Amino acid sequence: MTPAITEADIEHANLATLKALGYAVVSGPTIAPEESGAMVGRWDDVVLRGRRWRG
Repeated sequence: MTPAITEADIEHANLATLKALGYAVVSGPTIAPEESGAMVGRWDDVVLRGRRWRG
């Protein structure tokens, strides 16, 4: 039996809400430590210190 609401459904709805509130939505690989747009120093960093997310 397929669930009526999937985890992907919830994720997409939450991302749409955050985007509507002015937050930037970017994928993990885009901000990965080894990339030029890195927003974390290590993969286990959970807080993006010093970052401004709202436009």
